[in-house]
Amino acid sequence: MLERKGREERSFEELRPEIEVALEAIKREEGVQGYRNQLRALEREKIEVFEDMLERE
Repeated sequence: MLERKGREERSFEELRPEIEVALEAIKREEGVQGYRNQLRALEREKIEVFEDMLERE
């Protein structure tokens, strides 16, 4: 069995690198999603869906 450590108060400066990494990851994911949405909007009429290929099992 793994033991848990007691809660340890950490200062903002100690947590800052972890917070920055998390915020950068969120910002990057939002950027990628926005880019994909723009591509879909701009190229909507150029996208061709082959229904017969989707129906294969």
